[in-house]
Amino acid sequence: MVSQKTQSNEETNILQNTNSSDESVDSPDANTNSEITAKTASAKLALVVELMTQAENMLVQARQLIQTTVSLPLPKIGRTIESADIGNDDSPVIEGVFDGQQMIGPDGKHYSVPANYASKSKLVEGDLMKLTITPKGAFVYKQIGPIARRRLRGILVCNQGGNDYSAKVNDRLYRILTASVTYFHGREGDEVIILVPENGESKWAAVENIVKSSEQLGTTLATGQAVSDEEIDGI
Repeated sequence: MVSQKTQSNEETNILQNTNSSDESVDSPDANTNSEITAKTASAKLALVVELMTQAENMLVQARQLIQTTVSLPLPKIGRTIESADIGNDDSPVIEGVFDGQQMIGPDGKHYSVPANYASKSKLVEGDLMKLTITPKGAFVYKQIGPIARRRLRGILVCNQGGNDYSAKVNDRLYRILTASVTYFHGREGDEVIILVPENGESKWAAVENIVKSSEQLGTTLATGQAVSDEEIDGI
């Protein structure tokens, strides 16, 4: 009888030691799971930050669409010039929206965009831009957020005075930069290909190309001026 009790006690001790060993073996797995959980949380946080940045950019474009549609004062973009970013060389950086001629800063101030740059870059009303002011005071612009575009075909119209131009599409007039007309050697009556925001209304358009009218091409050939292959192919 004593022998049976002794045997039973020994079996109980063995089971307890076995359970203790199993628990000690499981501990590394628990640590590994904790590390995996921490890495997953970090990845999710990085994704959230990226999504928030994208949402902020989309909100800026949405506000610009509202402003161009109902002619309301441009809302602030969310930054002020006083808290503008600082570049690697301590140059202040200002972000804004292109209104067809100028860049509107987050505080409502207007910054002159060189017409030649806007023309060659085919900037469209609503594009997001970045302005870097160098230590020497030079203004360096860069397009950072192009708005969705659509292409229209119209006729080049010269406004009163002969210095301003528009593109007439059906019964709608879009203002265009004179520098764009000069760049493509356009004249009134030429066919003009323009870019405008895909959604909403805009007052301005970017010139993508100008196709010489048959009358203008005939005059050019008669005077012996050079004609490009693009102008001939466009007829």
